[in-house]
Amino acid sequence: MIAAAALPRGSVILTEAPLFKYPSTNVPPSVLDRLVTDAVSNLSNEKKAAFLALHCAQSKQTSAVSPAVGICSTNAFGLGYKSRESGIFEVASRFNHSCLPNASHFWKAGRGVMEVTAQRDIPEGAEITMSYLSSSEFFLPHKPRQAVLEYRYGFRCDCAACAGPEVRARDERRVQIQRMDDEIGGGVLMIMNPARAMKFCRQIIKWLQLECLDEMLPRAYYDVFQLAIAHGDQARASAFMKIERRVRRELEGDDAEDMTPEKNALIEQPQSHRAFQAFSKRWQSTVSMRREEGSAGFDQWLWMRAEA
Repeated sequence: MIAAAALPRGSVILTEAPLFKYPSTNVPPSVLDRLVTDAVSNLSNEKKAAFLALHCAQSKQTSAVSPAVGICSTNAFGLGYKSRESGIFEVASRFNHSCLPNASHFWKAGRGVMEVTAQRDIPEGAEITMSYLSSSEFFLPHKPRQAVLEYRYGFRCDCAACAGPEVRARDERRVQIQRMDDEIGGGVLMIMNPARAMKFCRQIIKWLQLECLDEMLPRAYYDVFQLAIAHGDQARASAFMKIERRVRRELEGDDAEDMTPEKNALIEQPQSHRAFQAFSKRWQSTVSMRREEGSAGFDQWLWMRAEA
């Protein structure tokens, strides 16, 4: 897929309803085969031909699954966070993979469609790519990533993150992102050394942008929001939440799965979060002390706790 015109960050590239949906967790192979076969048989001749034209990474000689299930295994998208359903899409399935993707996909449950959006500016004539990897696989070094992709989809990735001049530096960044994220997620660092935890959060956000993983930025900002509010810093927690909402809205739209009134309210009422002062009051501040993004000295103020 090639961009016919320049696509600014956040542009909706594609809105598409699935050809069909099917349950994708804890389903016995024989039942899955029947469900998929029935779904394909119910398609119009035109849509059935479109489905059968999709790539199947399963070898007909060695695979125990039917060709239809093989096509689903190769092309299915999960329909939302922690969803137990998958969907097959005629057009979205044709975007190629890159470990440095410039587009992301989001399921819009309220409308029953998937949107593909630009997660960074895409110039005219550039290929539009998405990642086929899970969030944890993103942070593997290039050789294990290539192995996963070759096993699952039958191709060896040669994107700039796997075969370019910066492979070693990118591998190191991704490994360090995972290491720091694990330390933050463990909780002990957030309690015992919150300044170091905030320093890690700042570094993760910087490196996610360098690795073209903007779709992971909202979660990173939410992590640092929780860190700030757990130590009583309402001002910075509010500022971090405001950035998180802005970035999520830019990338996923106003109907993003996580754009709930409860989450939106945390901008002005961060103290309503269950983690408020859960660890300490050492950073105590009020929302009225919040500075606004773009104001003079904002970045230095925002990350001041990381320098403590």
